[in-house]
Amino acid sequence: MTKIAVSIPAVFLATFVFLSVEVMGQQRIASIQSFIGEVEVEHSAQIIKPLKIGRMVRSGDVFDADTVRTRKGEADLLVVDGSVVKMDQDTALYMAFKTAQAAAGVPAPGTPDRRIKLVGGRIWCDVKPSRIATTQFELPDGVAAVRGTIVEFAVDPAKGWNVGVDRGLMTLNHTGIRAQVSLTSGNKLGVRKMEKGE
Repeated sequence: MTKIAVSIPAVFLATFVFLSVEVMGQQRIASIQSFIGEVEVEHSAQIIKPLKIGRMVRSGDVFDADTVRTRKGEADLLVVDGSVVKMDQDTALYMAFKTAQAAAGVPAPGTPDRRIKLVGGRIWCDVKPSRIATTQFELPDGVAAVRGTIVEFAVDPAKGWNVGVDRGLMTLNHTGIRAQVSLTSGNKLGVRKMEKGE
């Protein structure tokens, strides 16, 4: 009978290589550049807490379909195209970047769809201009399309939401009343939930 000896370091190395290949198969869409307080990334049903080592942030990568949450904290995200998203305390943000696929898995000609869903909280965004990509922010009953715009969004699931354009242009589709409005620099819009009896 032949015995096979496997060293513990070899098992750890094999596990590390397997996990690295799994993560390498996914597309990183943003990374946490800095944060204070409690911040977490929900990735494939796992909660990952970034670590600060000096000025560097470890375990701060955000992949497609991840949710970033600031509990009692704040975070600055750098998107792969150079756009910046600043998250206030108690904010939850779901990020998904989708591109239409043609045959053989090659991206089809057209516009990539970058969706950022503000579940709750407040964000400030500097979205870089792009000729090939659109960025859409999903609100409880609206979708805002921006390109080369500095905007602010605030969502309180119980009370409503607000948007404001610091610079640039934003097109907002209100799905509840099926209306579209364009906001330019200095414009703000708020939508309040109606209380019972109003």
